Amino acid sequence: MFSKSDPSGYFIPRVHPWALRLNLRSQLLTVKLSNILDGQTCSPISLPEFERYLSMKEHSDENLQFIVWYQDYRRRFQSSSRDDNVALTNAEAHVQASGSPLYGKSQSTWEPHMMPCSLPGNLTANSKDYELRRECLQIISTFIRPGAPKELCLNADVRETLIKNVNNSPHPNAFLTVYEEVYNLVEMNSVPRFLELASTNINLPKQLLWYICGTIHTIISITLAVILLTMVPSPKSTIRAYRLIPTTFAFLGAVALFAAWRGYCSQPGMRNTRQLHSWELAYSDEESAVFVERVINSSMSVDATKANLEHMLADIATKPNFAERASIAPFVTWHANSSRDEASSDKASLTHIIESQPQSQPRRPPIFGPEIVVQDPRVKAVHRQILYDLCVFTLCYTLIFAAVVFSIPGRYH
Repeated sequence: MFSKSDPSGYFIPRVHPWALRLNLRSQLLTVKLSNILDGQTCSPISLPEFERYLSMKEHSDENLQFIVWYQDYRRRFQSSSRDDNVALTNAEAHVQASGSPLYGKSQSTWEPHMMPCSLPGNLTANSKDYELRRECLQIISTFIRPGAPKELCLNADVRETLIKNVNNSPHPNAFLTVYEEVYNLVEMNSVPRFLELASTNINLPKQLLWYICGTIHTIISITLAVILLTMVPSPKSTIRAYRLIPTTFAFLGAVALFAAWRGYCSQPGMRNTRQLHSWELAYSDEESAVFVERVINSSMSVDATKANLEHMLADIATKPNFAERASIAPFVTWHANSSRDEASSDKASLTHIIESQPQSQPRRPPIFGPEIVVQDPRVKAVHRQILYDLCVFTLCYTLIFAAVVFSIPGRYH
């Protein structure tokens, strides 16, 4: 049974679970989410590529964003706590040196509402606590509340407990339960699928090509073997070297079928590259669209651009001199019977072009599509192992096929 088809239409290779277990082995099984977050991986399993995978393929990038935020928030909270402890120690030293008390009561009994308006050093009235609470509320509005733009898949009880904990304190432990749940979800589900895909180096179109080629070569080899064994006379004194012909096709069929079964192609494998996936191509299209939009907006607004172009087109359409029209717009074919109706049609087409938005729908990657260099040594080791397995399997299959073909006696006169 092959892996489930891709409902998103991203043309990922469909690799048998047994083949995936062989692909991963020990090299990629040691890669954890912490390695990816700490920058200990390179292409094709780096953090930016994992983020694109979650965003464009699984549509669950909010999980990774929440994990990154929580780790950063916990680090900042701990750093802020250390700074507060240092400031409090300095303030106590200042009090002991001046002989004047810092608070109206001893430090062990003071309450927040009894804090003076101004404190020595960098101690201010709950400013950091206020900022932390405000940030926590923003996170709840973004990730936690029902209908949030990046709502996490959480149990209702977990969500309610989190909100109560945040109301009591902005301590990172208030989010700890949610963090552990989301982290385990990404660690146990998204990361293995991401690594399984990284162990292959082709897309579905090329995998299907190798399946078709392998099937055709295998059928040809079996057909030729049957014909040579049943129809061609073969006296005992005759050399059977002609039986190498079906063996050659058997070799080619074994190479193609095994490579497709493992989701691998030796051509990019020998170059230490892999094919770009369709969501990576779509992501590049979105980046290009954003760049073009930023350039256009920096020069003038879209409405101003549209108005200027429509005005220019109207001026061209009203020119009585066709030679002057051609000098202004040499890329347009003007006819003597052109009218304002044609100009209006051109203006409508122009408006449609300007107002149309670039589509981010995944497109089918070409069979011999663009490639990217594989940099991570663990992925390189996996691809080398697949190539080694390919050579061993092909050699064994060819030897067995040749032994069978050469050992069967042919037809005698």
